[in-house]
Amino acid sequence: MLYFGLSKNRGREGELAEVRCDYSGLVPVSENALHGGRLNALADAGLVIRYPHGDLEALRVACEQALAADVATRRRIYDHFNRYETVGGVMAEALAAAMCGG
Repeated sequence: MLYFGLSKNRGREGELAEVRCDYSGLVPVSENALHGGRLNALADAGLVIRYPHGDLEALRVACEQALAADVATRRRIYDHFNRYETVGGVMAEALAAAMCGG
């Protein structure tokens, strides 16, 4: 999966100097898997941008879409992944149950 975020430090107006996480978050871009579909729910919710397997032109378009995402979209994606997709959030219940004998 690729992650795109605009740096606060830019070159000339509109020129991307580097791609990294900033205060507004990253936008994940992922190829549609031939098998599985694990990310379909995230894509349906607008939290991941997908492109067809092996389609480089569609990858270019998806990357441009990710780079053009507004701050509100980036923030919504960041908030979701930070709350629901991190190891801590996913594992906290299982660890608590294991430690408490539940």
